[in-house]
Amino acid sequence: MYTYSPDSFEKLSELLVERARSLGASGFSIHNEVISLETSMDSCGPVTWALVLHADAMTRLAGIAPPNATNILPVTCVVNPAAPFGNEAISQPGALAMSVALNWLDSALEHAICLGMHAYNYSPAEWLNLPEAQRVVPLEPYITDLQENWITESTDNVAPNQLVDAWPQLYDHDRLEAIMSNRGTLGTSSRALNFPSLR
Repeated sequence: MYTYSPDSFEKLSELLVERARSLGASGFSIHNEVISLETSMDSCGPVTWALVLHADAMTRLAGIAPPNATNILPVTCVVNPAAPFGNEAISQPGALAMSVALNWLDSALEHAICLGMHAYNYSPAEWLNLPEAQRVVPLEPYITDLQENWITESTDNVAPNQLVDAWPQLYDHDRLEAIMSNRGTLGTSSRALNFPSLR
């Protein structure tokens, strides 16, 4: 088991903030309320715990973790009634190293950001051309996708020989760009939320 200091999650949060910026996010939104990247990626933030749940689901669907295994990732989520969103992501002893976990979290983050772009009908190239203050990613499409495709009773109980067939669509910039390039002239991009202030 790999073990890490309690403050290791703070470093992980900082890395996720920088990665989100590099992927074109200036913030996230929930029900049109804009949340800064730093708050979103805090251990009690709404994005972090969703990413941890998604990364855990991916390790199971990839066959790395048995369906009922615990402590695969060196991060987990716990219920924290004092947290703004009721959950908190924390470090824990894990079978996988933090560097491996970061790769899973990075894939989950790119997927979340791409789903937000797609919800507003933007390709990654179009999104990156928006002013920074408008590149606020809606979180609802990602939460819905997790509930409908990644964290379900059926995906929790997939037989090992069916893992490939059960793998849901995982978006990245290249895949989303290809999908959006085929949309033709159908539809127009939705307005992106405007970040009140980046300072």
